[in-house]
Amino acid sequence: MADPFLELDGVSLTYPNAKAPAIADMNLKVARGEFIAVVGASGCGKSSMMKLVSGLFPATVGQVRLEGRVIHRPTGNVGMAFQNPTLLPWRNILENILLPLEVVRKKDFRAKKAECLSEARRLLELVGLRDVENKFPWQLSGGMQQRVSLCRALIHKPEILLLDEPFAALDAFTKEELWMAMQDLWSATQCTVILVTHELREAVFLADTIYLMGGKPGRVITARSNPLARPRSLEDVYTPAYIAEVQDLRHAIGEVREVRA
Repeated sequence: MADPFLELDGVSLTYPNAKAPAIADMNLKVARGEFIAVVGASGCGKSSMMKLVSGLFPATVGQVRLEGRVIHRPTGNVGMAFQNPTLLPWRNILENILLPLEVVRKKDFRAKKAECLSEARRLLELVGLRDVENKFPWQLSGGMQQRVSLCRALIHKPEILLLDEPFAALDAFTKEELWMAMQDLWSATQCTVILVTHELREAVFLADTIYLMGGKPGRVITARSNPLARPRSLEDVYTPAYIAEVQDLRHAIGEVREVRA
């Protein structure tokens, strides 16, 4: 990759008052529009890596660069979605999606409110929720709330979307539905996506490249290009090629654990 869109170059992160770094000598390159997944055991530094990319914490050593610019403070061109949707119960669905624009881009929102409303409705339609804009979060299922959370993360058209185990709390059937919704959103927006997940099937379904993290302090152990063609369907989950990719990834994680032991 000659000119990566996002790059972590020899990065280490030590939190204030911590005795040891959470991440050490981490290297990672992401192309513009690429969908990557980061997998690994709990405590290997996945969430710390997300904090570096979002600018919530500056690198202690090394550099995090976005289009060649060093990231050392929070940046407005990042969208984030987490395991819990955290929608405001007193605002309807449309108002929840528009909240980032109201808070961060007040002047633009007031001047272009009609355009913002149109974009919010477009995103809702992409995730199959065209008719819920006037409902409140408590009227929606957990899976529907998470779809709304994804729309909210994309409403300001971020250059990078960070997903921190966004489907972990959902049942298996709802997860798979949201894999499809996420694939549709990514195809429509061409946003660069970084997904942190423990779910290997999820990583293989969604990502172009899968990074395996391990060790204490955490670092990238290996990167695997996903050979499965796009677009992917839920039927692909049961094919020999898909199952083989999941098994190979599971085997690689097992090797990392053996080294740590």
